[in-house]
Amino acid sequence: MTNNVYDTGNAEVHNTMMRTNDGNLSVNKYDAANSACIACHTHVDVEITYTRPTTLTFDANEGIDGTWVLNNYGVGPNTTVTHD
Repeated sequence: MTNNVYDTGNAEVHNTMMRTNDGNLSVNKYDAANSACIACHTHVDVEITYTRPTTLTFDANEGIDGTWVLNNYGVGPNTTVTHD
C-alpha cells in the first residue's frame, strides 16, 4: 500500500495485518507504519504467529454453459501457526 489515492489496499491479502497498530509504529520516509511492513519489505528474518482456519469449504458447480458457480463457503477449526 502506498500514499497513492487509488491504492486502497482492499486487494491486499494481509490487509488486516497491514492495518493493525501493533505498537511498533515507526513512520519514516517510506511510510512504514508497523511490523507488517518490516515483515514483507526487509531481508531480516521475522517470526510471526497467527491463527488461521485449517480448512476452507465451498460448493463448486459447473453450469451447462461452462461457467462455475461457487457458494456455501465455510471454514474449519482454527490452528495457530508460527513461522520464523
